[in-house]
Amino acid sequence: GDFYRGNMKPNHSVGLLKGVTVGQALTSPTRQWAIVIRKIMEELERKNALHLLHGITMNTGGGATKIRHLGKGGIRFYKEMPPAPPLFSLIQIRSQEEWRAMYQTFNCGIGIDVVGQDSRLFRDALKAVSEECQINLHRLGECRPQTEEKTNNSVMIYSPYGVWEY
Repeated sequence: GDFYRGNMKPNHSVGLLKGVTVGQALTSPTRQWAIVIRKIMEELERKNALHLLHGITMNTGGGATKIRHLGKGGIRFYKEMPPAPPLFSLIQIRSQEEWRAMYQTFNCGIGIDVVGQDSRLFRDALKAVSEECQINLHRLGECRPQTEEKTNNSVMIYSPYGVWEY
């Protein structure tokens, strides 16, 4: 809706969070990502498919662009982000921060990125863990070599609020 463009008045915060306090939104759900990562690795190992895992980034303390630090040699990560949870919309409205910067600072709802071979076996393992841990699973995109003569990694974020390269 219109609140993503900053048209909502600041006193509509409660409606934006759907009756949840800011404190509740910040602490729920708290996620022990190390447990989820361990379960992913165990599930892949159980399926004799650990070799399909290429990397994992935890996006807390580094934003949705943190994945650019994964791997070397000029990788371009393409991420199609789902709409941000209401808490991030509230932060954006109250701070008037540009969405481009929001994705650099905050995970905007995506706690970890899991990179692996695009195979049914890999996807099934991730789905099983997401169901067991009761977390949402999103296919965010893909990674490819840079087309230019770049040796640094980059991230392309496609979101409901804009498209940016980092």
